[in-house]
Amino acid sequence: GIADYERGMEEDTSLIRTTVFRFECLCAVPRDDSLAEAKAITPKDLKSKPMGALYEDHATYLATAQAFASRGCDMNVRFRAQYFLPILTYVERGLAYAIVDPIAAESYRIYSAGNNKLTFLPFKPTVYFEIALILPALRPASRITQHFVDNLTDEFRRIGGQMRG
Repeated sequence: GIADYERGMEEDTSLIRTTVFRFECLCAVPRDDSLAEAKAITPKDLKSKPMGALYEDHATYLATAQAFASRGCDMNVRFRAQYFLPILTYVERGLAYAIVDPIAAESYRIYSAGNNKLTFLPFKPTVYFEIALILPALRPASRITQHFVDNLTDEFRRIGGQMRG
């Protein structure tokens, strides 16, 4: 299985074997926005601008809020969602900006089929997103499962994921 990883979660137990991938989050900006030309986006750039974010106890929201606070900026959250992809609709319409993980950014690139209305830029200070790939510990993965895991690992690396070890 795949799950968001949060510090303190048990990684390897007698029942599961976990591989954690760490990604640097990106800032989703409308392609025609003046911020789209920046090399990186900071909390100061987004100060008082409307934001889309995940629910308040999600690790990515907490890290983003901390990044804003560390720079003396308030985060103006206008929209909340359980997942990043719905938030990108608000960003497309120029109603918000969002700090999202690269998996959501890549999903957007795929489903927009070349009709991208967004630009994804580095966000500084870095906000990390971690995801866990979980397999049973008591038996080897089937060949098809291992093939899927290998392909998923390659894809995570391609979009910037670093295997935490």
